[in-house]
Amino acid sequence: MKTSITAALYSAAIFPGAGHFWLKSWLPGSVIAAVACYALYSLTAIIITVARDISKKLQSGVIPLDIGKIHDAILNQVMTGGSGSVSFALWLLLGVWVVGVLDAYRVGRAHDKQKNGEADSSN
Repeated sequence: MKTSITAALYSAAIFPGAGHFWLKSWLPGSVIAAVACYALYSLTAIIITVARDISKKLQSGVIPLDIGKIHDAILNQVMTGGSGSVSFALWLLLGVWVVGVLDAYRVGRAHDKQKNGEADSSN
């Protein structure tokens, strides 16, 4: 398999930046992975905050133990209490993932061309 496709698949299937690490392109891979980690951290923090708030409301009896009511409370909490943060973190994660895949393919393609150039010049 070509280096470019393998690197793009690593970044797509494993984690953003994985393809760069496989290509030994450390700095771009580190930046992409760090941004993805930040987005995941932000999403996790939001999820934990919502879960804590909902569990407190369940324990105090504000929300009854009904799955429909719990679902509605979660949706209400996410929509009113930080939907901008959720949207930003999701778009950031999606964007960095796509950029990571495309850039890993680009860097891998440069490696492929370099290998083909070396093979052609040795003949």
